[in-house]
Amino acid sequence: MMLEIIGIIIALASPLLAVYLYYANKKFTQDIAHNNEIFIHKIHKEKLFSEKIDRVVSQFLDMYNSSKDTGISALIRSGIGNLDSNEDIQFVLTELEKRTGKKPLGKDNDAIKQVGLLKFFQHTDLNKFRECNGIENIIKELKE
Repeated sequence: MMLEIIGIIIALASPLLAVYLYYANKKFTQDIAHNNEIFIHKIHKEKLFSEKIDRVVSQFLDMYNSSKDTGISALIRSGIGNLDSNEDIQFVLTELEKRTGKKPLGKDNDAIKQVGLLKFFQHTDLNKFRECNGIENIIKELKE
């Protein structure tokens, strides 16, 4: 009698357990797929970030090595204003300093950093830079 009761309980519990395990497995695979999508998106974003930075660095170095332009205007021409954050721009400046042995911002390094690298380079295009009569005027304008 006891074995029959145990058999009935197992027979009733088995389908319930199977349904539970099916849904638990389905949720687990959905979570894995979602996490994979996030990871792939993160890798893609990092690749784009790396490509942007590499492009800016290589364009600046091309100008620097050909002695056409080596200062702030070369940074502007290389597209540094298209980067996304102060940290990205600082990374590029550090990389350029390592490769050239000179600070790309020169004597204006501290003044530009005080205003904010991203703000300065997003605000300053080549025409504005040429017509500004000194970096101090751009910085003054940004501070106002």
